[in-house]
Amino acid sequence: MSEIIPAIIPKNFSDLAEKVSLVANFVKTVHVDINDGKFVKSKSWPHSSPNDFDFEKILKEEEGMPYWEKVEYEIHLMVSDPASEIDNWIRAGSKRVLVHYESFPSSREFKKFTEEFKEKYGMNGSSLFPELGVVLKTETPIEVLAVLEQSVKLIDSIQLMSIATIGFQGINIPFETSVIDRVSAVKNKYEGIPVSVDGSINME
Repeated sequence: MSEIIPAIIPKNFSDLAEKVSLVANFVKTVHVDINDGKFVKSKSWPHSSPNDFDFEKILKEEEGMPYWEKVEYEIHLMVSDPASEIDNWIRAGSKRVLVHYESFPSSREFKKFTEEFKEKYGMNGSSLFPELGVVLKTETPIEVLAVLEQSVKLIDSIQLMSIATIGFQGINIPFETSVIDRVSAVKNKYEGIPVSVDGSINME
């Protein structure tokens, strides 16, 4: 079943809350881009707000993510070291965390990461266990997934970027039509694993 998930690149916590409020009554999942200014050129909350008290309160369970009782959060980690951040986002209540294959120095490191994640957080993606997804940039050949055959069995979804420049929103970045064939290839190879597309998605 297809699902449209709105994406947000929050400037700060208030910006996140405001934008989630616009869709909370209409969708079940919100996609939030977390940019560290290293893996991508832009920064988003909480990296854009050093010593952010709102995020600290969330981690201490003194407050929750905006509208947490209405929506589930899919966190897209566009960061250089996802292993150092993922625990915080699980603690914050993320239903699904997406990490870039390109964030890891080697396929071996990525495989190790997926194994440790599933060992720590469970295998079934139920309401009690967070899901793990892998993201590929447009220039990354989908053949890397074949190299990661064992890792693919440990992930819950595959996301393909459909724009060459990532980490920005609201600017005219062309949709890469090549992603259509990439989606077909991935779905044919890894039947049963949900595949999503991210970047310059519109009604056309």
